[in-house]
Amino acid sequence: MNAGAYAVKAAVPDSGNFGADTVEVGRFRILKRKIALNAETSTVAQKTYDGRDTANVDIDVAFSNLAPIGNPETLTLNTDYRIDSARFDSASVGSSRKVTAYVSLIAGGENAKNYAFGGSSPASSSVTKTGVSIIPKEIALDATSSTVAQKIYDGTDTANVEISVAFTALVTGDALTLGDDYTVDSARFDSKDVGSRTATVYVSLVAGGSKAKNYLFGSSSSTSNAPSTSGRFQWLMVNG
Repeated sequence: MNAGAYAVKAAVPDSGNFGADTVEVGRFRILKRKIALNAETSTVAQKTYDGRDTANVDIDVAFSNLAPIGNPETLTLNTDYRIDSARFDSASVGSSRKVTAYVSLIAGGENAKNYAFGGSSPASSSVTKTGVSIIPKEIALDATSSTVAQKIYDGTDTANVEISVAFTALVTGDALTLGDDYTVDSARFDSKDVGSRTATVYVSLVAGGSKAKNYLFGSSSSTSNAPSTSGRFQWLMVNG
């Protein structure tokens, strides 16, 4: 039986003077069972850095004290409950982030109608899961938009000139700053002689940089052909 108010009725047999009937002899109520969200067995998937603290990932919410004991019912997402919102404690990359999910029971849900959360808000509650990761987003060096200034012949292949580094796939609103987020480790032309030359530029992301900590170079730019903090690009000096 579901939670709710019920009447107790008794059958009255045909006595000869009165026909058979049923009469109400009392009423009883089945109260909603108190449940809780279980942080230990709830799961939250990691996400790739996107500049926001929104936990727009797979979240599996677990409940405690469902009936019957030993073989409990299940509450189904979007049928019995919904996740109203979920947020990380920070938008930045990290392996020990906290995610707090806010959950509401759906009135009239097939099984949810028999349950209520304990506390002052029986229809809603929250659960905090620890140890969830936000992983770095892979970016690339943009050789097309980067620039390397020309230089006057000095007998060396060193590109000791002004270099402007551009990046692709950064989160909208993010910018990487020379010195704070990345360094130009070295730059060399393919020859010391006058001519249209190709400059190879080596760039490193600064560990702990305010924005750089959220990124890695993808394999297309990485010096190791795998995601890393070290990258390079080649730039053609057309009018050398």
